[in-house]
Amino acid sequence: MRRRALSVLKYILTLVVAVGLFWMLYRNQDFEELWHNLRQARWEWILFSLVLSLVAHWSRGVRWSIMLRTLGYHAGAMPAFIAVLVGYLANLIVPRMGEVSRSAMLQRMRGIPFQVSFGAVIAERIFDLFMLALFTLGALWLEFDRLSHFLTQVFGSRAQSSTDKSLMLGATALVAIGGIAVVYVTRSYWLQLLWAQKVIGFLKGLKDGLLSILQLSVAQRIYFLLHTLLIWTCYYFTSYVLFFAMPATENLDWHCALAILMMSGISIVAPVQGGIGVYHLFITATLSAYGIVQSAAQEFAFMAHSSQLFSYVFFGVLALGLSLLFKPMPYSDKVADS
Repeated sequence: MRRRALSVLKYILTLVVAVGLFWMLYRNQDFEELWHNLRQARWEWILFSLVLSLVAHWSRGVRWSIMLRTLGYHAGAMPAFIAVLVGYLANLIVPRMGEVSRSAMLQRMRGIPFQVSFGAVIAERIFDLFMLALFTLGALWLEFDRLSHFLTQVFGSRAQSSTDKSLMLGATALVAIGGIAVVYVTRSYWLQLLWAQKVIGFLKGLKDGLLSILQLSVAQRIYFLLHTLLIWTCYYFTSYVLFFAMPATENLDWHCALAILMMSGISIVAPVQGGIGVYHLFITATLSAYGIVQSAAQEFAFMAHSSQLFSYVFFGVLALGLSLLFKPMPYSDKVADS
């Protein structure tokens, strides 16, 4: 009972944070003007962005099915795709529920044990975190001067010379190494803490998931990496093509799209429903660093997030309907490759 109460409290707090951030950012926004400008947007680019998102979701499902086939289970591209869409819908309701929901959905449709498909999801997330880290480092390296303006709004003093780029990255690495060393020396203390045990268990799951990648054949590894590249390429162009939907952003270049992708990824990781508030804040601040006036930046953030939100709801509900076409398959009737 206490655990359920804490879960409800956590859900309410994250929702309050999301709504609070959204209100702080848009409290002075003229919504009549915002709706007028959105009606004038070039909707063909918004639709193109949604198509790219769907391609990324489909590729994510295929990549997931590749891993499951290696473990002896044939999920099929369509059931995996449907489960992924349902997962995105679940994330809008409860943060981080998408991974659980898609595994549960695939178990119902294809009889694949939950722990098996969920372990594959963890392995997938390792590569996604790696790709996000690569894009983040790339954006910081290429656009350090502009992004430092945004970062200093959060962390303080601004870099004054070109050498600060290397100094900041080097200092970050030293702090990380020092932190790891301190934790290692005092590990006997940390191992006694309950939350630390949960973190260690999570890291062990990540390690096991990573090792499962090694079970892939050479051809499967190639397909896995190609789908990973396709997913993140679609993510990048999903942001880039939206620039052409509004006159205020149509002249932004690919560097800015890289920064938007970085900030989008970081905001989605935040434990709030659908990144609401956090996404709007980060994207608005990033576009402001590129010279876009705040009102236009807020309009772009609202348009980009709302279009994705609509797609998650529409295609998620559609996926739920399609899942009913699959006869529920119990564990004993699982489909396994010989």
